[in-house]
Amino acid sequence: MKAADIRACLVNLKKVENSLADLSLKTTNIKEKKVYHDSMLTVSEVINDIKDRLIRIEETPVPSKSN
Repeated sequence: MKAADIRACLVNLKKVENSLADLSLKTTNIKEKKVYHDSMLTVSEVINDIKDRLIRIEETPVPSKSN
């Protein structure tokens, strides 16, 4: 997987995170609010994990091809 693909995935995950935050704010049902909020926190953790991995990928030197 290329770094650009990972960045695209991160963009989509941020959209999901924002949608969950919006849903949490819009609902008046306490149980629904908690489910949306907890899901948003889980997605946020995944985003942070992927960002950390992306940094490691970008910092890892690409092995040179020997002829």
